[in-house]
Amino acid sequence: MHCPACSQSMKHKQIGHTTIDECPQCGGIWFDPGELDEIKDRVDPDLRWIDFRLWREQADFTVQPDPLFCPRCPEVAMTAVNQKNADLIIRFCTRCGGTWLNAGDLAIIIDSLSKQADALTAADYFKESLKQAAELITGEKTLISEWKDLKSVLRLLKYRVFVENPKLTAVMKGLQKTLPL
Repeated sequence: MHCPACSQSMKHKQIGHTTIDECPQCGGIWFDPGELDEIKDRVDPDLRWIDFRLWREQADFTVQPDPLFCPRCPEVAMTAVNQKNADLIIRFCTRCGGTWLNAGDLAIIIDSLSKQADALTAADYFKESLKQAAELITGEKTLISEWKDLKSVLRLLKYRVFVENPKLTAVMKGLQKTLPL
């Protein structure tokens, strides 16, 4: 497979259990369907519950044909999704469902998702924990994957509750000193 940006031969790179294709010259990365979420989950497990959906808010992006061609389907031009506020262009193939990111774009995505999670309140995390609990039964992912998502949200809920309630933190520290387990 060749890099759509600079035509160099792509190299396989193993990240956890996922093998991606990376260009040794320009640093671009090709993700087959589902791999981008797998890598996002590996890079920051606290974000695993956030499904990466750039197109959630239509006012935040533009879609246009791209001059780069898919490395899996060389006869198909990719489609570019331009994130207006993040200096980010994500290219994807409408035929095979793969995604192309330029060097550094994965870090921008992780940072954006992290900021999204940081902006949530304890009430938001509580609502999300209920949603994740329901997905244990109805979710598309495996039971183990859905359970890990729920655990991540509950951990972040716990942190957010203590951040928003510093007196509670002091009480809990006092209890911990008086009732060591």
